Amino acid sequence: MLQQLIGMVHYEALMVWRRRTILVICGFFVVGIMGLSSLSESVADALNESLATDAPPGSLPSWFNEADLDVMLTSIELLIILAPGVIVLLLAIPPLLAEVIALDGHVKVRELLDGQRVSNAAYLAGKVLSVWAGLVIGLAGSAVAIGIFAALRIGTFDLWMYIRYWTLIVIPATLITAAVAVLAGGLARDRRVAVFIGIILLPFSVWVGANILARTYFSNILLAFSGETIVTSFDDLLNNMFAGAIPGMLPFVGVLVAVWAFVWAIYRIQRV
Repeated sequence: MLQQLIGMVHYEALMVWRRRTILVICGFFVVGIMGLSSLSESVADALNESLATDAPPGSLPSWFNEADLDVMLTSIELLIILAPGVIVLLLAIPPLLAEVIALDGHVKVRELLDGQRVSNAAYLAGKVLSVWAGLVIGLAGSAVAIGIFAALRIGTFDLWMYIRYWTLIVIPATLITAAVAVLAGGLARDRRVAVFIGIILLPFSVWVGANILARTYFSNILLAFSGETIVTSFDDLLNNMFAGAIPGMLPFVGVLVAVWAFVWAIYRIQRV
């Protein structure tokens, strides 16, 4: 089974890149983030001016005056720019990736694999892992491109924050959403039906995106600046934000496991 799985992942990863789907997803994501940055007013400048002129004495957290103001505000600006872009990324994934399995029916790949006695588990795992491999490569390139652009456009930001944001939030959320879309779309044999299933999954993408907003911005940054949470430094604020990232993904992992089990059961029944 392991040899079958490796072969599936290698073949499907090549096919995913040849179809250019992941390249299109990541490319539009990068362009969208650049557009948001270019068209929006500088949040850091607005915050800096507001804090310098409007903030009453003693209204800001005690650690605020000890932080590197420029880096902190630029980092927050980058997070604010990334938020809508990540949500749009999650919304684009289901309709575009739900047809991955359905495409096999058009090129007779599924019949070929059945002749090779590839197990349902290896087939589904190969599909998901190949999409994951493509997305990780594409998102890594996107992270580098956006990071360079952000440094040139808005200034120096917290690099460690940026790395953690991608590895603990963006990439896991994207991989889970993509896997659910690929597996659920596998219930259809027709590409149009698979795309329709992907559209039906859009509320799931909204759920994942809302969770990101709630656990990063609303429950940490906004509350910290309002004085409703106790933090001792900007690093402490970021640590609190990322500490809840992985636990926050667990409900979606549960959904992924449930969808995988359901699709696997359907495939097993059909092949009996």
